[in-house]
Amino acid sequence: QVRDITPRASGPARGPAGAADPGPILVELADQAGLGLIRARALRQGALLAINRTALDLLPALGAGDADAPATLAQAFPHPSEFADFLRRLERDGVARCRLHRPTPDGQDRTLTLEARLVRDDAGAPRFIDASVLETTAETRREADRDALIDRLQASLLYLHEPVERFCHPVTACA
Repeated sequence: QVRDITPRASGPARGPAGAADPGPILVELADQAGLGLIRARALRQGALLAINRTALDLLPALGAGDADAPATLAQAFPHPSEFADFLRRLERDGVARCRLHRPTPDGQDRTLTLEARLVRDDAGAPRFIDASVLETTAETRREADRDALIDRLQASLLYLHEPVERFCHPVTACA
């Protein structure tokens, strides 16, 4: 099934000139994307304003909020100090990136990359945190394998720097 998303002249225009309101289409795309998308308030714990299905699948703790205690971005981090450090980097640089390690139900380790951008209002005050979450387990394993291989190669190359006399026994001449 194909949907017609071409702009209509009679419809309400938002964004670039002539573009139609893509609201329901973007919501559908966001829910089907392989990338987790999150919008949170740029205050204290980062109360969640919007989250797509992929982000909930990758970070199930973010779906644990209710009306009395809404879910927060801080719940994605294993320790409050890690979230505080993430917020400091975000405030200072406007963008921040971190890796989160989560166990899966089958006991494996899952690595997620959380990348966020701070959205400011017209006065320059922080308004939202827009973040993306991507599973990077395979990439992390490849990096670990590459680092292990480099360590083994470096250890074997250390022997080339040693003088040969250290490895040989002194020559004894028999008469």
